[in-house]
Amino acid sequence: RIESIEIPASVEIIGPNAFRATSLKNVSFDTNSKLKVLTSQGLGSRDVVYYPIGTEYIESGMKKFSSSYSEPEGAFSQCIFTDIILPKSLEYIGPETFACSSVISVSFEEGSLLKEIGELSFANSAITSIAIPAKVYRIAGAAFHNCTSLFTIEFDKLSALETIEYSLYNHSPNDRAQLNGAFYGCTALTSITLPASLTEIAKYSFYGCTALKTIKFSENATLATIGDYGFYDCPVLHTVDMSNCNQVTKIGESAFKSSDEMRLFKIGTVVPPTCGSTPFGAVGNYSVLKVPDGAVTQYQSASGWKDFASITGLNE
Repeated sequence: RIESIEIPASVEIIGPNAFRATSLKNVSFDTNSKLKVLTSQGLGSRDVVYYPIGTEYIESGMKKFSSSYSEPEGAFSQCIFTDIILPKSLEYIGPETFACSSVISVSFEEGSLLKEIGELSFANSAITSIAIPAKVYRIAGAAFHNCTSLFTIEFDKLSALETIEYSLYNHSPNDRAQLNGAFYGCTALTSITLPASLTEIAKYSFYGCTALKTIKFSENATLATIGDYGFYDCPVLHTVDMSNCNQVTKIGESAFKSSDEMRLFKIGTVVPPTCGSTPFGAVGNYSVLKVPDGAVTQYQSASGWKDFASITGLNE
């Protein structure tokens, strides 16, 4: 039984199942580590991925299944260690790397070169917080699927993140596509500030983040689209501040539906973005929309936007 290991500096790739379900309590890396990739078998051949929680197989905490499951095959999946510091040389965290693990804290050495966080990489793990390194440009579908203890997500001020993606693979029974959202079911997350570099929030990205109350975007935001059901089933999401977003072109179907009432929504785009059906869910007598000064009339007649009870300028 190996309980502690230091990965030698010369190791560049740690492959699938390398330490899966081991008794490791401590993992460290040589100070001159050349590690570039943490990987798994990949997901292309899978039809369904079910994950074990406790003594039964539970899909997303919603429904139990007794058969037809595949266990994660990531390098550190199902491991029991609780914290790890990843070397700055690491460029890619592959699918399922920490899936179903007990890891609570994941941090990165200063100057991290990490570029991608792969599908299901932290799915069903115990992670409570993560600071996404500056060079990460892609967070793949289901990357933090059902991380129910994930309370804090931080992005570097110089973040290069471009897309929060949706997975094309079927990870769920009955083709429950929403489970493929990057942060699906992160029920401890209460607020998030997204980086200026982000251009796309794919469909289902924050579906089922039931404690999420506020969303903000950094200055000079370049966001263009929010996909269908992007923030669906976020019942206490009352405030969305997109006042720094002046390039938005589309908000998808039911993107913010299931909020019990959208009380304040701010947007900095002059031309009203096109909307799918019921984009904002419940908008009632206290629902306020703030738009660029001079664009009020356009929003008052635009599909989806005109449903707000009050539409005024951002500076009013």
